[in-house]
Amino acid sequence: MSSLHANPANKAEEFEPGYLLGGRFHLVRNLGRGAVGNVWLGADIQLHDEPVACKILHSVFGDDRRAISDLKREVLLTRKLRHPNIVAVHSFWDMDGHRFITMEYVGGNNMATLLSERDTPYTVPEVLPWIEQLCGALDHAHKQGILHRDVKPANILMATDGEVRLADFGIARTAREASARMSGQLTSGTLLFMSPEQLVGEPLDHRSDLYSLAATIYEWLSGAPPFCKGQIAMQIQKRLPTPIPYCHEAVNRVLLKALSKSRDDRHNSCGQFYRELLEVEQAIEGVRLPVQFPAEASPKLRAGIDHDCETEALIFPPDAGETKQLGVLLVEAGVISRPQLDSALTHHITTREMLGATLMRLGYAEEGDIVNALEKQLRMQSVSLDDENIDREIAQALPRELAEAHKCVAVKKDAGRILLAMANPLDFTAINEIEKTMGCPIEPRVSLESSLVYAIARIYGN
Repeated sequence: MSSLHANPANKAEEFEPGYLLGGRFHLVRNLGRGAVGNVWLGADIQLHDEPVACKILHSVFGDDRRAISDLKREVLLTRKLRHPNIVAVHSFWDMDGHRFITMEYVGGNNMATLLSERDTPYTVPEVLPWIEQLCGALDHAHKQGILHRDVKPANILMATDGEVRLADFGIARTAREASARMSGQLTSGTLLFMSPEQLVGEPLDHRSDLYSLAATIYEWLSGAPPFCKGQIAMQIQKRLPTPIPYCHEAVNRVLLKALSKSRDDRHNSCGQFYRELLEVEQAIEGVRLPVQFPAEASPKLRAGIDHDCETEALIFPPDAGETKQLGVLLVEAGVISRPQLDSALTHHITTREMLGATLMRLGYAEEGDIVNALEKQLRMQSVSLDDENIDREIAQALPRELAEAHKCVAVKKDAGRILLAMANPLDFTAINEIEKTMGCPIEPRVSLESSLVYAIARIYGN
């Protein structure tokens, strides 16, 4: 496979098959365009041409540091999700003038495409295994404080092994929010599967993902989402969904509970929803009548439904997302005042240094304050750099020049991953370089820079 000459001026829309992205990923074919950027199937030449999906950021993100930082945070959060039914996110790359996200490549179609090709909707026994897999995936993410925020058939991939994979945890939504902030336009999102609270811009929780999953299942079983004609936004907020006429009353009861307008009336978890659905399905087994789908239930006849229709409603107020800006967290904690934050942001924009470094340089915050805020923002624990906690063999396998250049220490190996203490866990340049050097995945942990400098001196000697 030949490669084109690198050209940093190329935009995501202008890549061609054969391009060598970042000197590492041969682009094979375009897989589609999304809110983040163009998605390509790539071959990782450093891993024997292993297939990988590359999301190349749209040029609208440009050099907007906050947008890139928001996406890096989302990647850092979602790469922790290791579950057989979640598409694995690998890393964020900034190479040769291109910014892109790499993730697991899953062959096969998404569920929106598969449903549209059918002559009839699915039956409950057909979808129960998929529901079990998706509920397990969502519960796994929710236990780590991570929401999907955009569950819909297009984000559910049917793999060649017959299992489903949930893709795009938070990344597409974060991209839309960043784009809206930069353009000054109200943000929008896919409407058909949006929960009532998401529609009006309220903070979301795990039951918001459950609503979107239930709306997806409703379409699988009926041929169309709960609300797909007329004033959809108003119906999502005010109208009760219609029971599916060719589903048993007990199945409808469980499904419509998950579609309740108030999240307090829904199930407490996706797992509870699945268990209730499984229980009623087992109870009616043997007494179920053959399903006779009317012609109007054909997904093919539903082709006129715009699954990407958008709402002009504001679906997030500034800083109301699940991941707050570092400065906002410090203000909320009483560490700095709002005027101090505004002053630091002015310096931060001019100097282009990290905001935490600016706050410390101006004397507004201590190093420990920054680390505590980063722990909360990135939902990660700091790691002790005491001698008894450091595996010297692992630590010294990391070249000293990398440790000093990126202010990091390889602490120990845990579950096949190296715990890497970092002053800046969003430094994906360091993460990618160290993963290549060490030959295994990195699990970043935040640590005081002063502690890191002292630990480096102890590990490598003065």
